[in-house]
Amino acid sequence: MPVIFTVTNRFKWDDELEMWLPNPIKPPTPCEAQVCAIIKPDREGYSEWFSVSELTKMLPNCRSLGGSNGSSMFTRELAKDFLFSPSQAFKRQGSRIVERRAYGLVKPRPEKFFIRADIRKKIRATYCAVLGTKSLLEVNHKDGRKDSWVVNDPETQSIEDFQALHKTVNAVKREACVVCKDTNRRFDARHLGFSFGWTEGDAPYQGTCKGCYWYDPKAFRAKVRL
Repeated sequence: MPVIFTVTNRFKWDDELEMWLPNPIKPPTPCEAQVCAIIKPDREGYSEWFSVSELTKMLPNCRSLGGSNGSSMFTRELAKDFLFSPSQAFKRQGSRIVERRAYGLVKPRPEKFFIRADIRKKIRATYCAVLGTKSLLEVNHKDGRKDSWVVNDPETQSIEDFQALHKTVNAVKREACVVCKDTNRRFDARHLGFSFGWTEGDAPYQGTCKGCYWYDPKAFRAKVRL
C-alpha cells in the first residue's frame, strides 16, 4: 500500500500505529509534531474535540504558537495540513475559543500556480535543461507535485525552484510526475541509460523530489555518468 502524505508532505500516515507521523525528510516543527501526536487526527484528518487550554498546559514550550485560543497553531501552522477554521470546528465560551477539532485534510489547490514575472524572465533567457535549446521554452516547477507553500507563494519562491524545459520535454516530465503521484514510485533514470536511478533517495516517494532525474536534469547529469 502506498505511503500517504499530507499536502505539505510534512506528515505521513502510519497504518500500524494509526496516526500521522512526522516525515523525517521534510519534518514539521517540533511543536506541530507534538500537537499532532496529542490530538491524533485519523487517516482522513478528523480528530475528536480537544481543549485548547489543556493542550497548552501539556506543551508549555509551544504556548506562544497556541495563543489563548489556538489562533496561530490552528490557522497558520498545522492548518497547512489539517482543516481547523470554520465555526463548526471550534466551540466558544463567550468570545474565547475553548475547544477545537480537525475536520479533514487540506487538499491541493486546483488553481494554476503563479510564477513571479522576474523569475519567468530569467528562466526564459536560459536553455532547456535537457535539450540545450532556446526554442519553445516553458518555465517548469522542479518539484512536480507543486505542493510547497514556499514555492507556490510569489513572495517566497526562488529562481532555484524552477528550470527551463522545451515544451515537449516538459510534457514528458509531466507524465512522469503523474505516474509518481499515482504510484508513489519515482522515475528511474536507468530507463534513460544512466547507471543510477536516483542521486538521492530511492524508488519510493518519501516526501521529496530531490534526487529524481526530472527534478533537476542538469544536477543529475553532474553527479551520474552514463
